[in-house]
Amino acid sequence: MIKHTRPCYGLGDLFTEITEEFNKYSLDNNLDIQLKLNLFSNKNITYVIGSYTSYLEIALGKKTEQYDIYVYDSFDNRNIVHYLVDLKDILGKESQIYLSKDMYKLSTYFNQWPGL
Repeated sequence: MIKHTRPCYGLGDLFTEITEEFNKYSLDNNLDIQLKLNLFSNKNITYVIGSYTSYLEIALGKKTEQYDIYVYDSFDNRNIVHYLVDLKDILGKESQIYLSKDMYKLSTYFNQWPGL
């Protein structure tokens, strides 16, 4: 079984629902993948401006395999872009047609596309 773990900050109800729906879909379709959500919020970490960004930088800098998927605010692109793969190299230009121009602008940083 493939287990993907992802850390994220805030919007717990939304990410919990997405995680539950994905796991149900995976089970129904025999994908043998389980998604586990690690949610960071003001309820389980001390909130300091930039603390989540700092956590991302530390985790990505260590090249830890603890998490497979990272959910982050595009505001953090400038701090973590050099740790991430440029999705243009993986997904190709044709994938960009699914993003609005505004969404693409939010998802890119200095001509790199580190996230969706």
